[in-house]
Amino acid sequence: MTLTLLMFGLAVDVFHFENKHADSDEFCRENCDPKKFPELRGKDGKAWYFNTSIAEQTNVWLGGFHSICREMSVDKYKFFLNEISLRRYIYISILGFSPLYMINVYGTNPTTQKTE
Repeated sequence: MTLTLLMFGLAVDVFHFENKHADSDEFCRENCDPKKFPELRGKDGKAWYFNTSIAEQTNVWLGGFHSICREMSVDKYKFFLNEISLRRYIYISILGFSPLYMINVYGTNPTTQKTE
């Protein structure tokens, strides 16, 4: 391992650390434990500064657009990312739910309601 890599923190998501890393993986246990990074803790050290679970969910959501974005130019990619991020923000922050919720409630065609 180079000295440069050891100068950076390698903290991972709390859920990921507790459930995905093997107890036998000494490197990860020693270098990736988010509890060893006090700057990631919120007020009084009782909560995390940011919600890593939401970050993981957003990463999975963005991964769904990988095949669409793969061949885009840089400018088109930036525009596309900006647009889908804005629309997701509107759905989640203003309306209080995600597009996936709408599909589950109303079906794949949002103009018609799902019949019981």
